[in-house]
Amino acid sequence: MKNKSSLLVLLTLSVAGQSMFGSDLANTRATLRGLKGIYVAVEELDSDVEAEGVNREQLQSDVERRLRNSGITLLKEQNEYLSSMQSGLLYINVNSVKNDTSMAICIEVSLKQRVLLERDLSIKTLATTWSSDEVTLEAAPRISSDVRNLVLEHVDKFLDAYLSANRK
Repeated sequence: MKNKSSLLVLLTLSVAGQSMFGSDLANTRATLRGLKGIYVAVEELDSDVEAEGVNREQLQSDVERRLRNSGITLLKEQNEYLSSMQSGLLYINVNSVKNDTSMAICIEVSLKQRVLLERDLSIKTLATTWSSDEVTLEAAPRISSDVRNLVLEHVDKFLDAYLSANRK
């Protein structure tokens, strides 16, 4: 019963969260224009996801390789990102709820940027300006490859948005 309740909460939060985040719309794509570099941060993974063979370092490497191959400048240090108003943080988060035969997985790929508050330009804060997320139910034998592929699908959505906003 606990797993069913947890799954319901995860699905509800995902649907509710859709309106709280940026998204992949024309106005959110416009926020990607002129970014000079991206810092990638993969959140620590749930133990259930790690037990299925998904590795945080491998996800980080997969995402960075995909960005690099698309010509995006990667920032290696978090302070590089924090010191510039012309860079972004590509945030990757994978959450899960597992039962005996399957796992509900919530994947979020979002770009966070330092922004100025319009009513008071002295206030700088971090905000999600673009995002793509998904909740899916996966069978246990395929979880590792499915999670990696799903994360990369959302990274590809980001790349499409980024490249369309930064056409030369």
